[in-house]
Amino acid sequence: MDHKSFDEFWAEFLQVTFHADNPDLWPSRQRKAIWCQEHLNLTQGASILDLGCGDGLIDIWLSRMGFRLTAVDRSRSVLELAKAKDDTGKVYFLPADIRQIQFEKASFDAVMVLETSGLMDKNEELMLFNRINDWLLPGGKFIIDCCESAETFNSWKKMFRDGEVSCRSSFDSIVRMQHIDFSFAPTSGTAFGLFDPIRDDSPGISRYLYPKEELCAAMKNAGFNVQQVPHYYKNNYYGLVGTKV
Repeated sequence: MDHKSFDEFWAEFLQVTFHADNPDLWPSRQRKAIWCQEHLNLTQGASILDLGCGDGLIDIWLSRMGFRLTAVDRSRSVLELAKAKDDTGKVYFLPADIRQIQFEKASFDAVMVLETSGLMDKNEELMLFNRINDWLLPGGKFIIDCCESAETFNSWKKMFRDGEVSCRSSFDSIVRMQHIDFSFAPTSGTAFGLFDPIRDDSPGISRYLYPKEELCAAMKNAGFNVQQVPHYYKNNYYGLVGTKV
């Protein structure tokens, strides 16, 4: 089986081709935007940084609500599509790796890291929290979420117009690592999977699922007062809002 990079498989294929047929795509992003608006409690015109923005639709919704958005993701191709969908013309889509990106101090009222935690090396992620604190204005908010746990083993398949997507996942509750392996079997041509060596050399992606107490402690060490908030997925996820001290 051939393997594609994160940008080729996760971004260009899953985010664009696969999810393009999802009728709940825009409504689901609207629900997330409303959730952010409620828990960040910002006035219109506030500046928000979204790190690991993916398809960027939540940022378009927040822009429609009157906020100023900077949306960062490492996939340039996905951001180009998001920019074309931005009917406000006001979201600043920035292709960059959030592990290296830098901004001026006190640049934003809020920072979002949604459905992204645990994908980086833990030390890099904890250093990112410190940088986020620097980028926020006094009293600025940092909102983040994480999955609390996952099934020990899980698999699913789904057909769509050009073939079948398969996903297999496993979770080691001792070390709290989840491994997810995607593959695609086209109706014609060679099957391919996802290879993203950000953590190791095995196919798929690996993610660390933070215990709530650990993520709270990391945010506090980075200079935030932390509050738990209900998550938009309701089950098996938690959200945390940090206020810059």
